[in-house]
Amino acid sequence: MFLILGGIIVGILVGFMSSVLGLGGGIVIVPSLSLYLGLTQHEAVATSLFTIFFVTLMNVWRFQRKKLIDWQVVFLIAVFAGITSFLAGRLSVYLSQLFLMTLFVLFLLYLIIQTFSKQTVAQPASTRRSKILEAGKIGVLAGMIAGLVGVAGGSIITPLLFAGGRIESKKVVPISNSIMLFTSLFASISYMTISHPTPRPWQVGYIHVDLSLVLFLSALPSAYLGTKWQHLLSLRIRKLLLGLFLILILLRMGLRLFRMM
Repeated sequence: MFLILGGIIVGILVGFMSSVLGLGGGIVIVPSLSLYLGLTQHEAVATSLFTIFFVTLMNVWRFQRKKLIDWQVVFLIAVFAGITSFLAGRLSVYLSQLFLMTLFVLFLLYLIIQTFSKQTVAQPASTRRSKILEAGKIGVLAGMIAGLVGVAGGSIITPLLFAGGRIESKKVVPISNSIMLFTSLFASISYMTISHPTPRPWQVGYIHVDLSLVLFLSALPSAYLGTKWQHLLSLRIRKLLLGLFLILILLRMGLRLFRMM
């Protein structure tokens, strides 16, 4: 009962963060699964990615109905992001739990600094080559973070799209969700096809399918409301909410990491 209740609460937060803040929700899922629900860091990362795939799939469907997705931009970045996330997932099982948790904490620090710093608007890419290089940079970074940390890469994709200056503000979150669909899918396939030494019922590779379903179903209501109302919140309010979330998670994960050392 505790596992189910915890999954429901986390799922609600995931739906909100993915649709309103442009994140896949892994920033909430990974520490929640590892700190409170007893999963290893590898299992938390894998289960997080599998959950995010279904959450972003629903978000993309709703955003597409509103014609807010530029698929040309999505596919250009997704080619790099999908391949990198799959390879990162393969690599992660050879890394220690302590290393992955340290990487997660460092990533949180990066996000907090980025969230509260002033971002300058870059000049639009003027050539096909520069556009491909820009897409490659975003895709590779997002894919690597997805496969190793357990977030779908939205925390990399969203601010870089905002900074690029070539995409309307209202389309950034929809495009970010669409790219996360690919990073979470390919990373999940990677974790599914890796044999777990002590699998549990409803577990495929390193993914706990039952827990993913609880998280996903719980995220549906808040994700629906988020996609409907996300345009009503200003960028300043979104950054403030995101910053508060990240600081709270950082404090808890940092304490856990200190005890592991």
